[in-house]
Amino acid sequence: MNRRLHLLLCVGFEDHTFETVGLMFGEDGVAAWLDVRAAFGRLSAKERAALISVGLLGFTPDEASEPLGMSPGAVRAAVSRAREKLESER
Repeated sequence: MNRRLHLLLCVGFEDHTFETVGLMFGEDGVAAWLDVRAAFGRLSAKERAALISVGLLGFTPDEASEPLGMSPGAVRAAVSRAREKLESER
């Protein structure tokens, strides 16, 4: 996995994020962040990495496949499973 992508995938789930979100958005922002963090925490590591890479960072499955160590088809499947899981929890 390339260093930039690895950093982006890891940093978003560190505890200091609560302080940053709280300063930017107040208590409601922290509550929303906790919901997002909990939902993403229920995804497998591969689903989470694929969804963040494709859905958030805008990589295509082909672009994300090499740094994630997955085939493009596996990236598509992981994104699909992740979206289904998140939708079912709404």
